[in-house]
Amino acid sequence: ALHHNNKEIGAKLLLVLWRTWFVRNELTHSPRQLAIQNSVRFLTDYWETLAGWAKINVDDAFMERTGKGGIGVIIGYDSGGIVLTTWKVLFNASNAKEVEALA
Repeated sequence: ALHHNNKEIGAKLLLVLWRTWFVRNELTHSPRQLAIQNSVRFLTDYWETLAGWAKINVDDAFMERTGKGGIGVIIGYDSGGIVLTTWKVLFNASNAKEVEALA
């Protein structure tokens, strides 16, 4: 388990997990092939730009009537600048807990 005071390791782990999810989505939903070197370069470059700290906010929404949901993510610098934003629309979600778990 990660020690709760080691924020740098936790932040790096989150970045690696996010990149892993991105690569998984690309391999699942896109004909594009990704090389491991691209992920290493991406993670190294992004970590260097996050010299201070970064905050990751995730939010979700669900409409029970339609089964539609949405997930939004924003990563920001400690200085207030934005690193990245992304979102995804979900169709045929079972309930709000499912959408929250996916977020």
